[in-house]
Amino acid sequence: LVSGPSTVYYEKPRPGQDDSEREPRPVIRPIIDATALVTRIEDRYGNALSYRYDGPRLIGISASDGREVQIDWLDDHRIGAIHAGRAAKRTWRYDYSSFVGRNASGIEYLARVTLPNTAQWQLNLQGLDDMDLALSGDFPSCDLQNTAQPTGDVTAHGSISHPSGLVADFSVQMMRHGRSRVPYVCHENPDTGASPGVAADYFGAALISRHQYGAGIDRRWSYDYHFNASWDKDCPQGCDQTVWTAETRPDGSIKRWFYHNGWDAMEGKLL
Repeated sequence: LVSGPSTVYYEKPRPGQDDSEREPRPVIRPIIDATALVTRIEDRYGNALSYRYDGPRLIGISASDGREVQIDWLDDHRIGAIHAGRAAKRTWRYDYSSFVGRNASGIEYLARVTLPNTAQWQLNLQGLDDMDLALSGDFPSCDLQNTAQPTGDVTAHGSISHPSGLVADFSVQMMRHGRSRVPYVCHENPDTGASPGVAADYFGAALISRHQYGAGIDRRWSYDYHFNASWDKDCPQGCDQTVWTAETRPDGSIKRWFYHNGWDAMEGKLL
C-alpha cells in the first residue's frame, strides 16, 4: 500500500443546516492509494523477471539470465539515468531545464537524452506550454453562435532534434472544437451571465503543422479541423455527429480522418 497525501474538495452541506452553511465549504479527507506493484514474472520455462521499488518508484528489473536494468531518480517525477546490461552496463541519461513562461513558472522540462554512445536527442518543447489562453467575450456560452476568440498569441512552437541531425518542428494553435447533441441545460447568473451545464464547444490546442528538415530532407505537413457543435434541442430529426481532421502531406495529397463527436460513449472515436 502506498499512502497518498490528504486532498481538499468541496462538499454541499446536509439538508437541515442553516443558510450560513449552505455555501460549498472545503473539507479535508485523507486518501490512501492501494497500488498492486508486480514483483516477479516467470514463464513456464523458468525464465523470470524481478522488479524492485523504492516506494511507488520502479528502481530496477533483474532477469534470471543476469541481465539487469537500474533506474536512477532525481525526484518523484524525473528519471535521471537508466543503466542496462550485465557487467558493462550501457547508460541513458536525462537532463532537464527550468522554464518560466506565461502559464508555468519554474517547471522542469526534459531537455536532453544522452545515449550510451554519447549521441543526444535535444528536446525544445517547453514553448508548447506558453500559449496565451485568454478568450474574448462570454465563454463558455449557451449560444453556439458566440464570437469568443483567443485574444493573445494563439500559436506555440516546439522542436525535437534527432542524434543524426534531423529536426522536427511542431506548431500548435488554440482552436475551437465542438461536440454534437449535447443536453441543453443553461444556467442563468446575473453576475457572470448564462453558462451551459455541459459545453458544446470548447477551445483546445491543436497541431497545425510539422516540418522535418536535415541533410537532404525538407518535408512539411499541415492540418485542418472541421468544427461541428449542436444542442439536443436543435436536433429533433437528428444532427450530424462527425468531425474530421485533414492532413496535407509533403506531396500535396490530403488524407482525412473522421471521428464521432456525439455526446455519448463513442465521442472522439475514429470512424
